[in-house]
Amino acid sequence: PMSLLKFSKTRLHNVSMSHVRCLLSCSSQFVAESSQIYGFRNDYYWYYRCCKLGLNQYRKYSTTETRENRKRDIENGPDLKKFIQNTVTREFEHCNDTSDTVPYLMQADIRGDNRHVYFETYGCQMNVNDTEIAWSILKDAGYKKANDVLKADVILIVTCAIRENAEKKVWSRLGYFRNLKSQRRKILPPLKIGVLGCMAERLKEKLLETDKMIDLVAGPDSYRDLPRMLSLTDSGQASVNVLLSLDETYADITPVRMNTKSHTAFVSIMRGCDNMCSFCIVPFTRGRERSRPLVSILNEIKSLSDEGIKEITLLGQNVNSYRDLSSSSLQS
Repeated sequence: PMSLLKFSKTRLHNVSMSHVRCLLSCSSQFVAESSQIYGFRNDYYWYYRCCKLGLNQYRKYSTTETRENRKRDIENGPDLKKFIQNTVTREFEHCNDTSDTVPYLMQADIRGDNRHVYFETYGCQMNVNDTEIAWSILKDAGYKKANDVLKADVILIVTCAIRENAEKKVWSRLGYFRNLKSQRRKILPPLKIGVLGCMAERLKEKLLETDKMIDLVAGPDSYRDLPRMLSLTDSGQASVNVLLSLDETYADITPVRMNTKSHTAFVSIMRGCDNMCSFCIVPFTRGRERSRPLVSILNEIKSLSDEGIKEITLLGQNVNSYRDLSSSSLQS
């Protein structure tokens, strides 16, 4: 090994790992001599690192010039502003993606094929408006409305979780729907039963565990997903979507009124609540506050006025907290 000390500094780059191991196994006198000749640190840890990573890597990361270059690269690299800009750009690109296609479902499978859907609504006026939103989505997907539960292929019950009495009524009706499903004629397509709204958001999968006849559980922010969820139930599996959204207001959906003879209508201007009162479950079933753009509200009111509506009630879990943060409102 001592003969290796006669190698030039350039030649030492070509020393094999076996030679390095041999060098590291020499006496402390050899270590001291090699330290004086080649500038090695008199530290056995660095010899171990030299053995593991190779002599070239050790020379590369231990030189002052490399450390200075690394420091200069960090100073000239991207700052926090660049990372934030890239993140905002990607988020807007995701928001602008209006594609509703599902990669593992054919578009024809999501269509309703003129199946009849029956709605039953419990609770507040917000649930009435949600029913009209859900019906508008399913109508565009090819479903038809059934006024009689006995003629329905799909039964959707929009629920309330604020009052205990409302939940008791829902459980009672689910028992009735269960009997209808079990007695349905074999020549007809299987009857689908879905639970929507606040009760679905509160109980989530527990609804499926309690009542095996339920095919669909959808929270207040997942009505856009109803056509896909119903298509999944055709294969015999239950479908659940109870994710709460930070921005869903259904602003681009025009509700289809259930009672066309009435001269009054409800218009939702915001959803959710941030107050987090100790006695209230609304923030947990309706999510955080978000407001509809003012333009979409005015357009819906104008459309209702053209239909002959005389009285309009603005709805929201906390209408006093309405804030239009859309770009069109900020520009005006």
